[in-house]
Amino acid sequence: MLERISDNCDLCGGKEFKTLRQQRRVNHDSVVVSSSSNTPLISKLSKCSECDLVQVLPSNREADLLIAYETAIDETHSENSLLRIRSFKRAMQKVLNSNSEISPNMTPRLVDIGCAGGEFPAVAASLGFDVVAFEPSRHLSEIGREKFKLDIRSSAFDRKQFGESSIDIVTLWDVLEHVDSPRDLLADVMWVLRPGGFLILNLPMIDTFTARVLRYQWPFYLHVHLYYFTNKTIRRFLEQFGGEIISVKSYSQTLSTKYLVRRATGGRVKNFAVNLPMRYWLGQRTVVVRINER
Repeated sequence: MLERISDNCDLCGGKEFKTLRQQRRVNHDSVVVSSSSNTPLISKLSKCSECDLVQVLPSNREADLLIAYETAIDETHSENSLLRIRSFKRAMQKVLNSNSEISPNMTPRLVDIGCAGGEFPAVAASLGFDVVAFEPSRHLSEIGREKFKLDIRSSAFDRKQFGESSIDIVTLWDVLEHVDSPRDLLADVMWVLRPGGFLILNLPMIDTFTARVLRYQWPFYLHVHLYYFTNKTIRRFLEQFGGEIISVKSYSQTLSTKYLVRRATGGRVKNFAVNLPMRYWLGQRTVVVRINER
């Protein structure tokens, strides 16, 4: 049954949606927003009848989201810093191996949006890229600056800090699903990217095998995720801005078993006896996009 609501679809502007899942709890005030949030999805989930984009409706207010992320204190995120670096190195090597046009020599200027504790900027800098990073959490951005001595700015991405068509690469690792409007963020990203530049997106996607099998037990159905993409919907977003997908790779991550058990149990199990690195894949993809002439 289709429902007509006041919010427009962020992808196509449509107003008719199919409800996939009703809101599970009324009071959201006690939910803490953080980069490592493990609160399951509690908001109403809808799918646009025109383009099939799955999104949380009604949407959160952008100002409220920004305040929540700016003030978030995430004590556990950096526990696995070395393992996060290992994961990013592996993923970036896959990108470089499959896209010969991308290298520090040919595309040196890289902007990373939503860098959390700075692990990906550290990897990019070690590979020879000239990196600027943005992280709205004052807590995590300060940790990243102190630890890695990089240009990590404590704010949401601001295109006015760059010239038009002045950046070679922009990266968003597990960021686009968190924002109030992917369309608005992508518009700003495309403005700073030069024609022939690249956008690298990492996303949890609901058309992956793991997401289909686990259904609403899929770990990425989280309160902090406002959008749920497929290859089809992310391609349509990018094509509107002159972006051409040139490769899609699965993304696996390595974290400690202690950290993973703590997250899976909502923090109830804090001292899991076995603490070993564990590599896993749960339905994330790394999408590499070339920016064509606009």
